[in-house]
Amino acid sequence: MREHGESDSQAWWDSLANRLDGFQGTYQSSVICDSGEDEFVRMIREKLAQFPVALDIGCADGRFTHAVASEAESMTGVDFSPVMIEKAKQTTTNDNCSFMVADAKRLPFPDHNFDLIISRRGPVSAPVFLEEAIRVTKPGGQLVEITIGEKDACEFKEIFQRGQGYGAEQIRSMALKKRLEDIPSIRMVALHEYCCTAVYPSIEDVALLLSSTPIIEDFEIEQDYPYLKQIEQRCTSSQGIERTMHRIIWAVERI
Repeated sequence: MREHGESDSQAWWDSLANRLDGFQGTYQSSVICDSGEDEFVRMIREKLAQFPVALDIGCADGRFTHAVASEAESMTGVDFSPVMIEKAKQTTTNDNCSFMVADAKRLPFPDHNFDLIISRRGPVSAPVFLEEAIRVTKPGGQLVEITIGEKDACEFKEIFQRGQGYGAEQIRSMALKKRLEDIPSIRMVALHEYCCTAVYPSIEDVALLLSSTPIIEDFEIEQDYPYLKQIEQRCTSSQGIERTMHRIIWAVERI
């Protein structure tokens, strides 16, 4: 459950898992309009009925993998963080669900092994990961990902003057569409974009959000406290502290 960038460091994700007991540290938030997250869950549950042998790439602590595994015949979750995988194994309740440490650039599976590849805010959009994900997908199978758009948390990144994708001029959905359409071994099934507002009741919730996600990869509460104060001053509305939430869902078929 990650975007590529500085947060590709295994040590970063291991440290996060130890700090937050996987991703069990929770912050309070609400979403105004459709973020695409619920639609992604619905889409995966629906596709598992047709594509029952699935691989979740970048599964982190396995919470999403567990949530949809009951719809699958077999579900495998992989992540390059041993600590995250250990957290996932500790909470496994589905007999058809397994977890293993693996590098998504070199997956330890034969060609054409899975009916469905899932990536929830994972690394699969990046070319080196995409090529490997396609390799392990059966002909007629599908790859489905929800990924983060360039507008995500733009208000926070502008204040920090850094962060995941900060300063990117390229419209990510257009670049992603072109990348997928240029690969002869896959066919585009869907590409949808979602932009909404996320609201946090307190600056403490924002701090936990930034501590548990790679929005600001090198975020540290102590050193970044002045930026948190700016967020509180500049991003607070009558509803709470607001930021843009930008998601892209895409699906392709392996030819």
